[in-house]
Parts: sequence; structure tokens; C-alpha cells
Amino acid sequence: MNEISWGRKTKDSKRQQKLKRRVLLDTAAHEFTTKGYSETSINDLADLLDVSKPALYYYVKNKEDILLQCVEISLELIMDIFERVNDLALSGIERVRAYFQNYATICTGDYGYALIREGNKHLGPENKAKMRKIMEKGQEAVEGLIDAGVKEGSIAPCEAKYVAYVLFSTFNQMAFWYSPEGDKSEAEIADQLLKIVFSGIEPRK
Repeated sequence: MNEISWGRKTKDSKRQQKLKRRVLLDTAAHEFTTKGYSETSINDLADLLDVSKPALYYYVKNKEDILLQCVEISLELIMDIFERVNDLALSGIERVRAYFQNYATICTGDYGYALIREGNKHLGPENKAKMRKIMEKGQEAVEGLIDAGVKEGSIAPCEAKYVAYVLFSTFNQMAFWYSPEGDKSEAEIADQLLKIVFSGIEPRK
């Protein structure tokens, strides 16, 4: 959870509003992870933040809006990974590796949980459509990394779309079974998963 408190004061009113919204979303995402979306209420969040329930409605419309904003943050983090990885002076396959090593940290974090486990289940049709549209951009971005790897020879000829499907499906499952109390870290698990998938797309020597 974010260590910034709801009551933290800043001289900039817009920054103050932004900080409070982020504290609310951090708190909500953590509660969705530990208790689940259905078991978390606006009253719970107000109690945790030690504010009145009406005060929260200044920042969000309702509980679904909280989930939507958590999902949007998760998607922003995912696209930010692509921007950073795309600028690295690496081969195509190493860019894909770097992308999913970072993606694993999102899948196992509170915001990734909101996206993967709760978003598709609890968002309404309109918000779900928004979520899927942005997720498709992430899919296309990874397909581009794979295609670039095929062209340069670091990845064996393959259908980038299907490889991207396999990678996202594999890593998204971490949101369902990964535990920080387990015997392997998220980074170690990510390396093992990539080793399995890459065994099928690395060029044969």
C-alpha cells in the first residue's frame, strides 16, 4: 500500500487532490487483493482512510468507478513498460524477456490483481469494453516486439499473435496463484516461465 497518508498537506491544491485520489486507489486495490472486490465496500475504505463516506465521492462516482480507475492505472503501468523496453538496445527476444520480467511485477501486485482478477468480472459492459481496447494495444505492442525479433533472427519464425497470447495467458495466471510467501520470488518464476516459452521460439542452432 502507498505510505502517503490521506491527511498529508501540500501547497498545491491540484497536487493535493491527485495525492488523495491515489491514496484512495492504493487502499482500494489492496483491499480488492486481500478481501476481494465484492467483499470491499465504500464504507470499508472510508473507515480505513478515517474519512467520511461523502468525502470519497469527491474523487470517485461509486465502487465500480474505483475499480475502473485501478484498472486504468494498471494498464498505464503496462504501457509504460513497453515504452521503456522499446528504448533498450537489446535484441528482439531480450526485449520480450525484459517486458515480461517487468510485467510479472504488475501481475503479482495490487493493481494487476484489480485488472486481471476483478476487472473482467465486475466492470459493466461499457467500462469492460474500454479495458479490453487498451489491453489490445498492449497485445499489439508485444506482437511488434516479437515480429522485430523474427526479422532480426533472435526469434524463430512464428505467428507473433499466438506467441503473445501464450505469454500473456501464462503470466496473467500469476495473479491467481502467486504468493510472496512462496519459495520462489516473482522474478525467479518469471525466468522459469520465459525459459519454457522461449524454448519454442528460440532459433535452432
